[in-house]
Amino acid sequence: MPGVDYQSGDLAPGAADRVLDLRSLDLPDASVTLLLCVHVLEHVDDEARAFAEIRRVLEPDGRAILQVPRRRGPTLEEEGGPLGPAERLARFGQEDHVRVYGDDYADRLARAGFSVRVDVFRDELSPEEHRRFGLLHPDAADPHDDRLWEVVTVAP
Repeated sequence: MPGVDYQSGDLAPGAADRVLDLRSLDLPDASVTLLLCVHVLEHVDDEARAFAEIRRVLEPDGRAILQVPRRRGPTLEEEGGPLGPAERLARFGQEDHVRVYGDDYADRLARAGFSVRVDVFRDELSPEEHRRFGLLHPDAADPHDDRLWEVVTVAP
């Protein structure tokens, strides 16, 4: 799009335009208008540092869309030290996850200083659209709930 400077980032060299670590973003303060982070935070061992870095790089009126895998109930995290891959797979659903977010996700973001707006677009779809797009109904038996969360920074 004209006037848009899009840059992708990934922790793995060569996987994106830039190597970026959410715990220490190599970006100037207040330099990002929109940050899109999809299925990353569940891999980051220092959530507080990642949230602080996202707030630091966002412009005063910037925003971040932070999508994570979710479950009903509270967030589950590693306790008592790092878990091995098999334990992580059993507890979080993937070998390289350090947590699976729960119903308290918006509260965690708010405690980190974000103003949180939750838009669950799939709730606006008909049952036929749910079937067509392969979306689970919010009342489905599957405890994982993939929602799109839009986080707006607080005024500095």
